[in-house]
Amino acid sequence: MKLQRDTSFYQKCIKKYRWTIGACLFFIILKISTAFLLWDGRLIPPVPTDSFIYIGHIASVAQCPTLFFCQDSYSLQSFKGLEHFTYRVILGMLHLITGLSALSVYKLTFFIGPFLLLFSIYIFLRNFTKNDKELAILIIFLALFTGGGGYHGFYWVVPSYFAFIFFLLLYSVLLNDQERRPFLKITLYVVLGGFTHNIFFYLLSILGFHTVLSYFLERKSFFTKLKKLTFTFLVSIICYVPFSPFLSKILGLPISSSPYALESFFINADEFKSLSSVYLDYYQWIFFHWFGYILFFSTLFLLIYNKQFRFLSVFASSFLFVTIASFFPHGERSLIILWPMTFILFAFGFILIQKNILSYFKKVS
Repeated sequence: MKLQRDTSFYQKCIKKYRWTIGACLFFIILKISTAFLLWDGRLIPPVPTDSFIYIGHIASVAQCPTLFFCQDSYSLQSFKGLEHFTYRVILGMLHLITGLSALSVYKLTFFIGPFLLLFSIYIFLRNFTKNDKELAILIIFLALFTGGGGYHGFYWVVPSYFAFIFFLLLYSVLLNDQERRPFLKITLYVVLGGFTHNIFFYLLSILGFHTVLSYFLERKSFFTKLKKLTFTFLVSIICYVPFSPFLSKILGLPISSSPYALESFFINADEFKSLSSVYLDYYQWIFFHWFGYILFFSTLFLLIYNKQFRFLSVFASSFLFVTIASFFPHGERSLIILWPMTFILFAFGFILIQKNILSYFKKVS
């Protein structure tokens, strides 16, 4: 009897979420196929200059088993010891436990990563809709996003990829007013994300922009978001200390700070402008033709008309973040968040067009 009840429960779940399950399978097949094509027939890993750095991170754990007391180049008293720390430790331990080579573990992440990414995307998207067909459309649109060399995206499974996953999970905690144990989850995601890649700290500004916008668009949940945001920033400051030349010096920590620290970007703001890179990697693709302008702005209008303010505040926050980042070194890296949000924007446009057409024909009939 128990087996029959369990079977019946699973059958109901599959029937209820069949579109979402199908979309998830499409996402995984497409991303695994992309990873296979990326690695197929290679004697050395793709983009070897970057890949061998990440492979070195993984191998370093075996070379220095006393992780927190390492005295070689990966000492925690140097930036190199802190750089991609979460990525290095987790994959390095996998390298130690399984006996796989560092190269094999690195390659394996390209096939494991899509599953983790899909999980974070699903959690994130459920903040906007729980409708089975709508979720399926959103996931299918995101499956079509690959990325590019300047900002990586969904094809290059390296520390920034995992930092993006942790950021989506953190963003979901901020969006969900009914989240259980939010402060525990915030602490976990900030620690893991912050020590995976420095871009995580930059992405946190989006949460600040979103909270301000929510005051005007979702006032009911503003103070709940503000409380979560304040806690997020407090935990982030603590995690950021080892990377900061300013804070680590004040506290007298024997750590060589990160060359990618927030302070260094403000100091060097006049030296490099990323606006041209952002234009080539984003605006040129979105506004490729006069039709691109019509498509983009009509989609925005459609979301505003249908009062999809929750996602609009997310998109606007991401857009503002990229706009500001365009005036700082390596600002094109910020497109790691704006491109997926743009794909979600067009997916919502597609969903709303369907809804409005069906609604019109119902009225006519």
